[in-house]
Amino acid sequence: MSHSPASATNPAPDSTAETTADSPERLYRRNFLYSMGNAIFYALGESLVDTRVVMTAFLSQLTNSNTLIALLAPMRMTGWFLPQFLAAPFIERYRVKMVFYRQNASIRLIAWIAMVIGIFFLHDPGLILGLFFLCIMFISLSDGLSGLPWMIVTSKTIPADKRGMLFATRNGIGTLMGILGSGIVVLVFANGGASSWLVYPRNYALLFALATLFFALSYWSYGQTVEPPDDNPVPKFDLRQQLARAVAIIRNENRYRRFLIGRLSISVGIAAIPFITVYAKRVLNINDGFLGAMVSVTIAANFFSNFVFGRISATKGNPINFVLAGIFGVLMCGVGLLIVLPLGISLPLVPVFFVLSGIANTAIQVSGGPMVMELAPPDDRSMWFGLTNTLIGLTMIATSAIGLIIDVFGYATMFSLCGVAFAFAILQILPMARKG
Repeated sequence: MSHSPASATNPAPDSTAETTADSPERLYRRNFLYSMGNAIFYALGESLVDTRVVMTAFLSQLTNSNTLIALLAPMRMTGWFLPQFLAAPFIERYRVKMVFYRQNASIRLIAWIAMVIGIFFLHDPGLILGLFFLCIMFISLSDGLSGLPWMIVTSKTIPADKRGMLFATRNGIGTLMGILGSGIVVLVFANGGASSWLVYPRNYALLFALATLFFALSYWSYGQTVEPPDDNPVPKFDLRQQLARAVAIIRNENRYRRFLIGRLSISVGIAAIPFITVYAKRVLNINDGFLGAMVSVTIAANFFSNFVFGRISATKGNPINFVLAGIFGVLMCGVGLLIVLPLGISLPLVPVFFVLSGIANTAIQVSGGPMVMELAPPDDRSMWFGLTNTLIGLTMIATSAIGLIIDVFGYATMFSLCGVAFAFAILQILPMARKG
């Protein structure tokens, strides 16, 4: 059912439309700067609560269940990916999308605050664990519902010939802020001795509180973006029509199908990453200070490889980057296998694992979106993005079974299976890389 701009379900034009007398160039500079502020503060917040290290280490001290810990990374990622296919038709019919970003920012902020209060004042590990996962669920779903209007507003406010500069600058500065944030993690963990006020769990509570502050600044910064209202909002599609279009795309588009299978296989492979932290904490008895340093190692690998993969993307094409992501993923899982086998070389290999994980993740981040944009028709990119992201989200939910695999078969089996997933992704994408 379609809705006209004057429909009662739409925001009134005068109440939500963002207007200004500034010139287009001044508007672009203003929006660019607020987008940069969003990237800087968000990167700082994320580095303080890094899912693979900080959150995983925190959970490993609340529960012995690998299955529960395995839910963490999929929950954080799927919340962003999963709702976009269903939310796209709803959001597209409104003239101003920024209202959804601001509303969901409020939900995210409330959930972060509730989590911090719980860690500071609750004493029962079971209650903290339950509150933690409840807050993560709200944060993750709100991230996804904010992500779609973020992409739409960015495409409306940043000229096409300047978007590359925006994303490159966001990634570069964001990584530098991440390194700064990881330094804070190391400092907090290093001062978390038994005689210190920062003894567990207050050291983690402090990190989550600082992250909440930076997330609030990040949400506020992007919320200042001036968005021109749409003159002709897109009519709302029927869900059945959406599903039929999705099936047709997968069935008829061979290159997209190869890319999608490869991308989903990589999602299975990267599910191995958090468990090196669990193994290091439980089996190798590595302290929090060492794990904090691993955040720095991962971010540094991400920062330097970003330039390499950006250059490859521009000169050789994005499929090459995906093949490289698979190769580094296989190497990462091989190193993980060596760490968990009783060979006496585990500790020196832990930083190598984190370096390889940072490189593999960067290759995916640099080329994931651009590959969909290359494959999708220019007038249907939102549909292709929504479809791709939702399927990635469903796959990440399924990867929570990796925790069960560890509980039943052990770490070695898990790293072996994830290595096979990366190898399968290489086989899917390689023909696309050869054709250019």
